[in-house]
Amino acid sequence: MSTQPKPTSPRAYAALIHATASQEDRKAAIQACPSDWLDLALKHVSIAEERDAETVRQREKLRPTPKAKPIAYAAYHEPQRSRGNPEVAAQHLAGLRSSIKPSSEFRA
Repeated sequence: MSTQPKPTSPRAYAALIHATASQEDRKAAIQACPSDWLDLALKHVSIAEERDAETVRQREKLRPTPKAKPIAYAAYHEPQRSRGNPEVAAQHLAGLRSSIKPSSEFRA
């Protein structure tokens, strides 16, 4: 504290208290504050700490969410192509058509 000029207002004392990193330096700055300014200086310090905490909360809100790991899919294997049997294909198509279209018995 001896290297810095002596604060001349409660707000300057609050800035000095808020800027100190160690608890010992902070206690020394609080003790150096005049008693008639102490309450106001501590109020300014608490307001500054609340603003710092709010800034941290806002940054945490804006932080992008961690991306989830992509889903592991099985490797794609292309089916083997083989020449079909036209008679079997015709039977399957006939079966599909009969399941979609009603038979002639139900036609009105």
